[in-house]
Amino acid sequence: MRVPLKEIDALHHSEFEFAVRDLMRRDGFEAERFGGAHDDVCDVRGVDADGRIWVVQCKHKRDGWEGKAIGVEVPQRLNGTAKTVHGARFAVIVTNGGSPCRRWSGARRTAST
Repeated sequence: MRVPLKEIDALHHSEFEFAVRDLMRRDGFEAERFGGAHDDVCDVRGVDADGRIWVVQCKHKRDGWEGKAIGVEVPQRLNGTAKTVHGARFAVIVTNGGSPCRRWSGARRTAST
């Protein structure tokens, strides 16, 4: 499935979450959308063929790469809830915009060395 980035940018945030859910289902996951104000940082929850839980936080940006990147608090909050609240083995952030995740994980590695 190929969708131009302009079309992804034009989606409503809930449509973006449903698209992520549908892609997970296409790839063999049992997946449900949970997005909303009180989702505990889980927009889509998937279970893979081995029974492992995946928590996905979707961050849709109407202006895509041109807009402001998601904040570092997003991976921090996801890291704090994925396993403890949702029992997840994997935590994933999906965005059509910029992300500080590389910097955040890189800084974390540097601090631990």
